[in-house]
Formats: sequence, C-alpha cells, structure tokens
Amino acid sequence: MDIIGNESLNHLFCKIYEATYHKTATYIIAKCNDLPDAEDILQNTYNELFCVLKNKGIDYITNINAFVMHIAKTKLKRHYSLVRRIKDNLVSLVDNQSRIADVPMLDDIEINFVNKEMVAEILKFLDKKPLIVKKIFALYFYYDHGLREISELLSMSESSVKYRLYTTLSEIRKIYADLSD
Repeated sequence: MDIIGNESLNHLFCKIYEATYHKTATYIIAKCNDLPDAEDILQNTYNELFCVLKNKGIDYITNINAFVMHIAKTKLKRHYSLVRRIKDNLVSLVDNQSRIADVPMLDDIEINFVNKEMVAEILKFLDKKPLIVKKIFALYFYYDHGLREISELLSMSESSVKYRLYTTLSEIRKIYADLSD
C-alpha cells in the first residue's frame, strides 16, 4: 500500500527534484571520474528518492536537502567501488569492448552535413581532453556555474579553471573555423 497517492507523490517528487537538482548534479559532476557516470548516478539518486517517498512517505525525511545529498554520496561510493572491482577482475574484457555510447547520434534531418561534421569533430576533440576539462565545461556551460564557484567545487585555483576553459575554447574555435572553410 502506498503511503502517498500517485498524484501527490508525483507532485511532491517534482517539487523536491526542482529544489535539489542543481546542487546535487553539481556535486556529483565534481566528484565523478566520467561524465556519463555522473548522469547514471544522478538518475539512480532520484530513483531511490522516489522509492523512499513512495514506500515510507515524506515524514521519514527530516531534512530533504541532506537526505538527497546522502543518497548521492552513497550512490557515488557504491558506483566507484563496483567499478574498481570490475576493472580489477575484467580488465581485458573492458579493454576489448567498443564504446557505442560515445558515438554522437545526430538524427535531426535539418542539420546539414557541415554542421554534423563540426559537431562530431568538436565532440571528438573534447573527448580527448582530460577529465578536469570535461568537468569544467559541464559545470560552466550546462550548469551555469561561474569560474570562482567551479574552482571551489573542483578544489583548484580560479586562474587554473579560467586557463583550462579559455584555452580549450580557443582550440575549439580554431577547429570550428577550419571546418567551416
């Protein structure tokens, strides 16, 4: 038996999601070793929150922000301990598998071939960059964090964040200009 009705459960979950998503996503991205991992961990965090709300109700949670952050930290810890075990036991299997998810899928018919080529080249370029650069790009462009906030989240100097961001942007502009000629 559900403690909360379906409509009110969905409404409550949406309110909590909207209130906690930005901070939770920022934390997970800052702590992850890979951005696709961050997406999975974020989704698992909110799946667990939904299950707790459904099975135990809102009264079970005393501080929603702390509760969501606790779930996120637990999911991060579990994910990376599992990843470590898999890598230790199946290194050769992991090395031989192709990564289909890394291939950009652009199925918008209205995008012309040149734009597809530019996007593919930029994605390939960014994929070759160190994880820290990928994190900076995600936090800056997707989550709209400022340079100072990113430097605090990633425990690095603001000038280092700025240098990595602007250097990579400059390199991307050069690639973009070369492809548009």
